[in-house]
Amino acid sequence: MELKVEYVNIDTIKPYKRNAKTHPKEQIEQIKKSIQEFGNCDPIGVWHGEIVEGHGRYLALKELGETTIPIIRLDSLTDEQRRAYGLVHNQLTMNSPWDLPALDLELADIDFDMAQFGFDEPLPPPANMVDVKYNSLAEKYIEPPFSVLDGRRGEWQERKRYWINDVGIKSAESRQTLKTTGSLSGSVPMYYEKKAIAEQKAGRKLTNTEFEENYLPSMMPKDSIISTTAGGGILSIFDPVLAEVLYRWFAVPNGNVIDPFAGGCVRGVMASFCGLDYTGVDIRQEQIDANVTAALNLCNEHLPAWTCGDSANIDQLAPGAYDLLFSCPPYADLEKYSDNEKNISNMPYDKFLEAYRGIINKSCAMLKENRFAVFVVGEVRDNNGAYRNFIGGTIQAFLDAGLRYYNEIIYITPAGSLPLRVNSMWKTRKVGKTHQNVLVFYKGDMKQIKNIYTDTSALDAIKEEKPLDI
Repeated sequence: MELKVEYVNIDTIKPYKRNAKTHPKEQIEQIKKSIQEFGNCDPIGVWHGEIVEGHGRYLALKELGETTIPIIRLDSLTDEQRRAYGLVHNQLTMNSPWDLPALDLELADIDFDMAQFGFDEPLPPPANMVDVKYNSLAEKYIEPPFSVLDGRRGEWQERKRYWINDVGIKSAESRQTLKTTGSLSGSVPMYYEKKAIAEQKAGRKLTNTEFEENYLPSMMPKDSIISTTAGGGILSIFDPVLAEVLYRWFAVPNGNVIDPFAGGCVRGVMASFCGLDYTGVDIRQEQIDANVTAALNLCNEHLPAWTCGDSANIDQLAPGAYDLLFSCPPYADLEKYSDNEKNISNMPYDKFLEAYRGIINKSCAMLKENRFAVFVVGEVRDNNGAYRNFIGGTIQAFLDAGLRYYNEIIYITPAGSLPLRVNSMWKTRKVGKTHQNVLVFYKGDMKQIKNIYTDTSALDAIKEEKPLDI
């Protein structure tokens, strides 16, 4: 095929109606800026007056008011070939990654603002990663190391379903008898829309219980990750992607983890996948048994260990020196894990906080020097609806144990039906809560962090084939 550039009136060509490549407004603005800065250096490929490749340039030129544009004719292609070429042309541009160190050097030598074309400021690679090629921050760190982790994003949810449904990490076993707050109406997406459909089929109004027992199960996706108790409450299942990310960020390679509030199996099993040795303590033997069963089915090595007992004695139940303290404590009395009087979720809040502080103090004493502690927490309300400042109490407990408060990360949780429920909540001016706080503390000399935590690639046993891209 001999290519010849022609200049034609822009109105003599038209976009392909089934163009599969999207061109958001931000990209069109970037293309316009490129044309204004460098000129229109790329002819549009046209097949019998219809665009094959160059839809973005076409839209940008239209907005710039250009009337005469350069094209190359691809009329010699068959109809099938031009359809295939339109896809291949776009796909091949995405198949080649940037050489990030070379890109950083090139950007550093360019004086004008490249951010207007979608380039961020160059990021210096960690010292031990200079020779490693990465396509994005997500490939380095699973999620970009920012202070907000968005669990609503499609990529995050896809990865979560991968761990839960494909790999089989589940944490609901043995927990159906827990006394929990929350409801399906607050967690199932489009709950009330589904209920309205069921009522139309039934020909009458349904109570939530009738709907949930007789209609909702058949309307839920097969890969649903929502778990409930026998009493209809929502089980707080630890997000496996959150565990994966936090291990990657704050664990040392081949290190060991202590978890004083183990609960389900997620953090233990994920530690195994990350090449870490995990020890968890939980007060319920049935939970320990369920966790062990899950781990035996899922883990090939670094089998996690759980010990049954009261974490007030964690220094006796799991003595040793640990590289990471990682847990998600009970949120006071929001969930009743057992009737055991030593279970701190059964205690009045002042007693709960006293016991909680003691467990943190003993756990921190077993943490090695120059290591991190990570707690995932959320606020809880008292009987009058006021926040108890549980987050502040947690921070103070770690400070009193001699650690430094180092990072706060906001983990955004899926909203479920919160947009519908928030109207009722707002009558008392309560905002809808859709996040948890990830509190990160450090024990030791902070100047040593960059010397100890350099090799994030050492945890590449994590499923790198499914990175969360940005």
